[in-house]
Amino acid sequence: MSESKEFVECDTCGASLGARYWSFNRLVERVDYDRQGETPDDCATITVLRDDVLGQFCDDGCAKLTAWSDLAGRGLRLIECGAGPIETCAKCGGPVDLTEPHVFYQLMDQTETRRPWLNTIQPHDTEALAYVCSRCDGDLAADEMNVPETEDELLPVGGAVKPPMPVSAPTDKK
Repeated sequence: MSESKEFVECDTCGASLGARYWSFNRLVERVDYDRQGETPDDCATITVLRDDVLGQFCDDGCAKLTAWSDLAGRGLRLIECGAGPIETCAKCGGPVDLTEPHVFYQLMDQTETRRPWLNTIQPHDTEALAYVCSRCDGDLAADEMNVPETEDELLPVGGAVKPPMPVSAPTDKK
């Protein structure tokens, strides 16, 4: 589900990273508003379908400099991000239905703890940068849009991951 690289230096200034650092992430996610609460944030359950680390940084200044430049290079504007269920696409300005798979860019201040048997990340703060609708994000693969509807589809009995269904190429048989 997650695509990550080993980072040891800040992607902006080259300083060595400590256990606490910032990351710039592109997530494909879906939000269900299935809990009781007074605000959309209180009611939200977020399912992350993919999490790509685009960069890691020594501090928020380096993180913001590179993240904002990257977003501008993708044709995205920085706009105020809320908790939905409908937000604004940072590219086309159209609606983004958060209950459907969509792309979300964020900065996260975090501490990573590595042990031989387990790596953990403790988030301290996140900054929402942009929501992008499925029409505007050309990297949103079709398989990321196919969200399992039940837990049985997520992890079958025995703990093995189900292989994807084979796709047949069209043939020129007459």
